[in-house]
Amino acid sequence: DKSSRKNIPLRKRLANKANRHAAQQRLGEAAGLVDSERAERTEERLRGSRPKVWRKVPDLPLGEVLDLKRERAGRPEPRRRVR
Repeated sequence: DKSSRKNIPLRKRLANKANRHAAQQRLGEAAGLVDSERAERTEERLRGSRPKVWRKVPDLPLGEVLDLKRERAGRPEPRRRVR
């Protein structure tokens, strides 16, 4: 309950931070005297890299999750307890 309220903004924040950091690293290479060729290469690198993205994905219903786990384990039907 509280976990998702805090983790969703955290994940978005971390992805945006990583994108800003990567851009800052590339722009640092172009520091110094203005050179049009170096500026063009830096701009191409900035536009050429795909930004990190985080998206919220809805959970599956419990029954579907259990069915998938059973299929992966090679058990097509649920186990029944013997009493």
